[in-house]
Amino acid sequence: MSPSENASIYTDKSPTNYITRLFEFDAGHRVYGHRGKCQHFHGHRYKLEVAICSPGLDDLGMVLDFGLLKDIVDKIISRYDHNMIVYDQDPIAQCEEFWKLHQKKPVIITLNPTVENIIKVLAVEIMEGLEEDQKDSGQLISLMYLKLNETPNCFAEWFNPKFYD
Repeated sequence: MSPSENASIYTDKSPTNYITRLFEFDAGHRVYGHRGKCQHFHGHRYKLEVAICSPGLDDLGMVLDFGLLKDIVDKIISRYDHNMIVYDQDPIAQCEEFWKLHQKKPVIITLNPTVENIIKVLAVEIMEGLEEDQKDSGQLISLMYLKLNETPNCFAEWFNPKFYD
C-alpha cells in the first residue's frame, strides 16, 4: 500500500507534501541458511519506489527536484547494481579468491539479504543521503516510504515510523 492509497494511516505529524520516484537495479544474492532454492546465488531485477516528504514546498513549489532525488538514490544503488549482496556471516563473504574472479567487491551487509532486510539497509542509506543534501539546501525533507520489488509479484515495504503508527 503506497501512502496515496490510504491517507488515513497518517498521524497528526503527517507531512503535507510528498513525491515518489521509481528506480531499478540488478543484483544477486543468496539467503544464507535457507533450505530451499534461495540458498543458491541468484539474481533479481529490483524495483525500488522511494517516497519523500516535506512539511512545505521550496521557492519553486517542489518538495525536492526529481533530478536531485535521482542523484541521491543513484549514488546509493550504484553500489548494488550488477553486484552481489552478501551477508557478513556467510562464509562466502570472506572468500577473497572468489571475489577476485567476480572482479567486483560484493556489497556486504550485516543482515541476511532477504528483500525485507535489503529494504532496511536501503532506508538507512537513503536517509543518510537526504540528510547530507539537507545540509546544503536547508530544506526539511524526510524519507517517508520505500517499496522494493524482488519480482513482479513479491515485494517488501518500509514505512518511516516517524509518520506512521
